[in-house]
Amino acid sequence: MNIYFKAETNPAGWVADQQHQSLIQYRRSPFEFPSTQYESYQENGTKYLKSLKPISDALRDELNACTGEIFLSGIPPEIPAESIAEIAALIGEIYILRYKVTFSGNSRGFAYLQYINPTLMQLAIIRLPALFRQHSLPMIRVRQSRNSSKLLLKKTYCISPQNVYEMLRNLIAFDKLVGREIFPGYFEYQIIFKCNEEAVHARRDLLRTISKFGKNAIVVWDTSSEETDFTKDFVRCENNVKVETKHTTFLLPRDSQYSESMTAEIGFLEL
Repeated sequence: MNIYFKAETNPAGWVADQQHQSLIQYRRSPFEFPSTQYESYQENGTKYLKSLKPISDALRDELNACTGEIFLSGIPPEIPAESIAEIAALIGEIYILRYKVTFSGNSRGFAYLQYINPTLMQLAIIRLPALFRQHSLPMIRVRQSRNSSKLLLKKTYCISPQNVYEMLRNLIAFDKLVGREIFPGYFEYQIIFKCNEEAVHARRDLLRTISKFGKNAIVVWDTSSEETDFTKDFVRCENNVKVETKHTTFLLPRDSQYSESMTAEIGFLEL
């Protein structure tokens, strides 16, 4: 763990015992509050250290969708977020560190890390364990995060797709809803969010109210990629609803508006 000494009155950024101790250089951490480089705040059991560097909208959307996210576990309770960020920053420029904390502010043992350059993830997974060992933190484990900005809602028996959509719209905020008829009358739904944080809060709300969707209904994380596995055959559409007859799939944007004229075209939706 790095230790920082703050110079109170001495010039040139150092402190020293006037008679015996050698000079100790002081370097202000970019993560130290207040900072011009990183925003620091705490919300719902998470401490955030987030870069203030301007980035493109495309890159921000990519990062918010968990691209390049790293999962850190085994963090001792007494280690502050700033110390972890200091070590992680030896690899590259950090976009965000989401550090899980208790009510007393101690670490809950895990955190999520992203670099502004998401391609640094693989390098960080290789190098961070050695860096943590060098800083007397060999217990911290590093792997790719399994976080996602997508959830799967399953086993909603006897509820029509439109009713599922309306129920979800009343319960949570989401970006898109994608459904697939697995066999006649049985649908699974992929709920897509703009970022993982929205998905985390929505999952929590859905778990509290899951019985509304039937006694067998479940909601799980969807770790499939955008264009493979569950969604590879889906019709993508932003402003209307389309159906692919062979797979009987549909997509319902969050702000869709429906009309009676849609019923004949996509009768299986029972609109």
